[in-house]
Amino acid sequence: FFLKFLPQSFRKYGVEISRSAVAYAKANSPDAHVIAGDLLKEKFPKLSDTCMQTLDLIKQGLLLDEIAKKRSLVAGTIASHIEKLLLSGEEIDIDRFVSEERQEIIHRCMQTLGTQALKPIRENLGDYSYDEIRLVRAKISASKRNILNKNIMSLQRKGPETI
Repeated sequence: FFLKFLPQSFRKYGVEISRSAVAYAKANSPDAHVIAGDLLKEKFPKLSDTCMQTLDLIKQGLLLDEIAKKRSLVAGTIASHIEKLLLSGEEIDIDRFVSEERQEIIHRCMQTLGTQALKPIRENLGDYSYDEIRLVRAKISASKRNILNKNIMSLQRKGPETI
């Protein structure tokens, strides 16, 4: 089970978690060198300079529209940067971009519809922007990644008998 899950985790949750999983697999599986080699060949882009500039402005406390104006970009581009930042492991509190109430409504809609695709969620909710939905989706994915990372680290500490 665990070894089948590695490639999916690598694509979805990033290099850091997968390196932990690969290290565990190498230590506990005779054929892990093949799996590890395949995983480590995959390429993951580094965060662009423009994403890092957005992160700097987020850390200064600016709101999404303020960042867009300051950078002469549209809000959707900034939301895309925030999404990439969250998925790369940056800890960003999106509460100042999307109210907790709206986040909860978006999250419930995702669960009800059984999808994280932007269009059906927006069509269902009406007065919600793609940017709001994108940020909530990224927050949920980042949270799942963090839980997965904790579980992998726990498995590493406990050893192969727990798999």
